[in-house]
Amino acid sequence: MPKPQKPVHPAVPALEWLSDVSGRAARATAIGSRRILIENHTGIQDFTDEEVRLCTASGPLCVRGSGLTLCEVRPGALIVHGCIRQVDLPQEGGAQ
Repeated sequence: MPKPQKPVHPAVPALEWLSDVSGRAARATAIGSRRILIENHTGIQDFTDEEVRLCTASGPLCVRGSGLTLCEVRPGALIVHGCIRQVDLPQEGGAQ
């Protein structure tokens, strides 16, 4: 009886995860419709009640909305609370 063959998968998709696994990639996780957790930022560039702009290894990450506040600010992570309308993530392969 012939041995079943394992499917061949290219290694390239696995390489795309390396920046995320290394912990350098910015991560934005929506928590409901009024909170977003931002991890792996390198600092707060600008903050108003309508825009939060954070520095990341890949470039700026921007959260836009109204009544925005920062809560649970920790080194490399924070939660933005308010009416979130838009999140602009850094471009892949951006500034490093």
